[in-house]
Amino acid sequence: ENNVQTAKHYGNLGRLYQSMQRYEEAEEMHLKAIEIKERLLGKDDYEVALSVGHLASLYNYDMEKFAEAEKLYLRSIAIGKKLFGEGYSGLEYDYRGLLKLYRTTNNLAMADHYHDILHQWNTIRDINNAAEVKPLEFSISIDFEDTVKECFS
Repeated sequence: ENNVQTAKHYGNLGRLYQSMQRYEEAEEMHLKAIEIKERLLGKDDYEVALSVGHLASLYNYDMEKFAEAEKLYLRSIAIGKKLFGEGYSGLEYDYRGLLKLYRTTNNLAMADHYHDILHQWNTIRDINNAAEVKPLEFSISIDFEDTVKECFS
């Protein structure tokens, strides 16, 4: 119970139960995973954000707990942006979850808002992916024969 790996197992069990339509058991496992991770890693850790996002998904897609799901998605987004910035790849999952939530609850203004945010996120991602990645710069100060002599003599 005091181990991050145990928390990850609880989260995996939550996702398994969710896939088996055993939603209350899934919820219990996700809540355990979050509690352990928060206690060991702090409330704003990447691992916490992952588990919070998984619970939000359960609430949104399977349990129709939309108010709870919204709070959790927003928390996961806040952690992801704080740790990794606006272009963080994990934000897409939460943005898409919110978009589905707002469409389902007929909150079209917020659905439009998150549609725009998702579009902006895609633009940032495309810019980041297109940026030239420069190779590491280094120079060799010793030639091969000298290296062999130095290592094997």
